[in-house]
Amino acid sequence: MAPRGAGAAIEQSSADWVPRSTFEGKNIIIEYRWSEGKYGRLPGLTAELVHLGIDILVTYGTPATRAAKQAITTIPIVMAISGDAIATGLITRTYLKIADCCRSDINVE
Repeated sequence: MAPRGAGAAIEQSSADWVPRSTFEGKNIIIEYRWSEGKYGRLPGLTAELVHLGIDILVTYGTPATRAAKQAITTIPIVMAISGDAIATGLITRTYLKIADCCRSDINVE
């Protein structure tokens, strides 16, 4: 989920993580949703993705991450870009280590 104008950057980033010819359509499907700067749409977009049965949610920006955090407790949320996650209250632990990023039991809090 991302604001208007972020689409090209996100699509390029996902191309960097996942070579499309190798995985997309075989064992990974990438679903994009755009709020187009209308943050009131974020809860509905989140609900739509959850209904699809996603395994992970990648957010772009603090508003999208906040909406995901409010709606999701069981699906991992990855903040592709965000403001200060501790100052905005998205993360409360200040002692997370790099290794913790690979654990499935830690999410935005």
